[in-house]
Amino acid sequence: MMSKVPTSKIHRNAIVAGTAVKLGANAVKNRTQSLLSPRGSKLNTQQTDAEQAEIIFSALGRLKGTALKAAQMLALENSLVPEAYREALNKACYRAPGLNRAVVRKVFMSQFGCPPEKLFAAFDYTPFAAASLGQVHRAEDCNGNLLAVKVQYPGIAESIHADIATLSVLLKAVPSRFHFEQMLPEIELRLIEETDYELEFRRQSDFYAGCDIANLRVLPPIVAYSSKRVMSSPYVAGLHIDEWLESGPPISARNAVCQALCDLFFTSISRYGMLHADPNIGNFLIDKDNRLVVLDFGCTVPVDPDTAAAFVALLKAYKTQDIEQVIYYFNRLYMNHQGVPEKMKNNALFIEYLAWQHQLLAPASFDFSAHPSYMAQGVSLAVDAHKYSEFPVNPSKEVLFLERVYYGYLQLCQRAGACVRFEIDTLFEEQANV
Repeated sequence: MMSKVPTSKIHRNAIVAGTAVKLGANAVKNRTQSLLSPRGSKLNTQQTDAEQAEIIFSALGRLKGTALKAAQMLALENSLVPEAYREALNKACYRAPGLNRAVVRKVFMSQFGCPPEKLFAAFDYTPFAAASLGQVHRAEDCNGNLLAVKVQYPGIAESIHADIATLSVLLKAVPSRFHFEQMLPEIELRLIEETDYELEFRRQSDFYAGCDIANLRVLPPIVAYSSKRVMSSPYVAGLHIDEWLESGPPISARNAVCQALCDLFFTSISRYGMLHADPNIGNFLIDKDNRLVVLDFGCTVPVDPDTAAAFVALLKAYKTQDIEQVIYYFNRLYMNHQGVPEKMKNNALFIEYLAWQHQLLAPASFDFSAHPSYMAQGVSLAVDAHKYSEFPVNPSKEVLFLERVYYGYLQLCQRAGACVRFEIDTLFEEQANV
């Protein structure tokens, strides 16, 4: 059990330095083994990945905070992450070490003026979920209702800026070809908001009031037991998506859950104007009726309507293979109007990327189980496009935000092997040709 987030610069630097030494020593050890046994070089590389991942995750678990939250974000980019790193990073989504009893009690004294056993009829000091910014406890109110009570780690806000620098140092042990450090700036921008539970309370309340998506649940936050550092909602028993998939749910249930994810994205950007923007597996639960329960609204942000309309218009153009419209919207969203239409039409990589998008959107539904490498193929194409000097891809900040969520949900659909529909034809009709 952890006592608190280590905010002392000396303490945090000591963790980083010690981890760097371990990573270096482990890399040297495995490099020596590879030289002694060249025939097993591939196996040695896999072993090195696994051991380095374990060392990094151990450090993230001790640091908590932004470093661990960033690990969650990195885990979303499955196709860019070697399997050993992905498995270790996914642990960060909801299995981080917890705080001890005294620190939890101190948080409640600062927020409510009393310990949790005085505020609730019953309170379990042992968290049932513990992640990067806080941990969740079971409690019971005076009416016998079960609650999930999220408690923020003390010192988390003070550690945000330092943790990004810390993770950047740790990731130097990861091969540069995985481009992890390029993902860090966006993460830092959102974390300040995520530490404000009063803001999250308002956003979750808005989603609860407006959500009408089939097979999807949003829970109402409870004002009497919430504050700037504590947030309470009804407790729901269920499994996180990875655990649920391992339990072998029927294909009909997998399809329904993933359809709810897709509907959540498109409904959010076209009707709600707000997007649940952190699609890691720890933020979704599957209840006993196989319904998708959306958790953690800390990273929920406004959607720019013009960008959203243009993004959907581009998807429609992919679907219909309208090359003129594809070029117009792609140029606008990804190339800052710097692309030359004739060059784009004759670019083999661009045409291959269009075909990849069309494959997803053209049929009435898309079966990910029939295309197990679909998302990996798309990531490969995107990476190649960024490297191509005559194809100056420079996406806007707003579209990168939409992409991260959209493709994050598609990655979950790929993992589930689901068959889903992309019902985009009538979205933003009043804003055609924006």
